[in-house]
Amino acid sequence: MRTAAFPSPLNPLRWTGLVETRESLRRYSGLRPLEEFDPSRGEVYSKAEARPVFEQARGTREFQAFLGFYEWPYWRAAPLPEPEGGWEVEAVDLAQLRGQAARARAWFDADGRLLRVELRP
Repeated sequence: MRTAAFPSPLNPLRWTGLVETRESLRRYSGLRPLEEFDPSRGEVYSKAEARPVFEQARGTREFQAFLGFYEWPYWRAAPLPEPEGGWEVEAVDLAQLRGQAARARAWFDADGRLLRVELRP
């Protein structure tokens, strides 16, 4: 298990907390230091099943840059409608999950060939 807490850039009395377990990541928004903590209140992000496309994405320059800077990635994968059998892979920074969160995305065809990759810091 690992944990972290980050103050809001606009209000040092509001915090975001993160807890990672083997099965999931939990994100707690709007925490206040003087209020009682309710662990059931967090957003739950279940960890995705390991897939070869995660390792392929991790090997790209864009994902390496993302993972070198952002410490709380949440990985997800979804099948693509086109090409058939293809996958979209995305890693999103849960620590900064406000509006346009930092993310890296990659698209693969059914044979695992990289079609496109992008990084949005």
